[in-house]
Amino acid sequence: MGTAGRHAQVAFALVMALGSAAVASPAAPSGATGRVERLPITGMLKVTQADGAVLYLSTDRRFAFRGEMTDLWTGTDLSVGELENRVDLDRNGVSVEKISLAIGRGKQPLTVFVAPECEQCRTVVEMLLEPAALKAYRSQVVLLDSSPAGARANAVIWCATDHAEALRSVYLEGRQPKSAAPAGASCDQLGLEQGRTAARLFGIAQLPLVVDANGVGHVGVPSSLATLGRGDSQ
Repeated sequence: MGTAGRHAQVAFALVMALGSAAVASPAAPSGATGRVERLPITGMLKVTQADGAVLYLSTDRRFAFRGEMTDLWTGTDLSVGELENRVDLDRNGVSVEKISLAIGRGKQPLTVFVAPECEQCRTVVEMLLEPAALKAYRSQVVLLDSSPAGARANAVIWCATDHAEALRSVYLEGRQPKSAAPAGASCDQLGLEQGRTAARLFGIAQLPLVVDANGVGHVGVPSSLATLGRGDSQ
């Protein structure tokens, strides 16, 4: 049996020894046999063996992968670091201010990735546009899309004179905003295009994504904005 086969056999035995209960938890207890962690990747486990070697194993226990797996949110190699939900938005020279729209006048920062095709995104947008949230938060909203219609909708918001009103009109009410730019007016949409590129760079595939003041990414609809991290200085 070759080296790859031996590694796969050891990983398989390790997962089976730890049991399904260990696999279901974010990080199984470590011990003489090693440790198994479920990754935020559909069908993938991280297996750290007793000697420190790392394998990635499919949850059906059929396929084992060796080598480097990079977390695009943080730029770290998962084989040498712990998995974190932090999103390093400044990595690779990405300027959040240039790819987003500023919504709200508060002191607490949030960065929010949404798309018009995403139903849960509309719930998050509604939360951001509540009067109390507009007063408490300053949200950098990155507009993404997955269809020509979504791209046109985001362009309308991007080019409007009142971004909060336009976001409410398009995402929540499905109508043309009162603050929309006049037909035929020029509008620089470079930042909108760069936002799409940044989302691909960071491997952002699940929306909505809310990045709190601590840099931690939260996928889905939070129970409330108040449950998100407020930053070390708060």
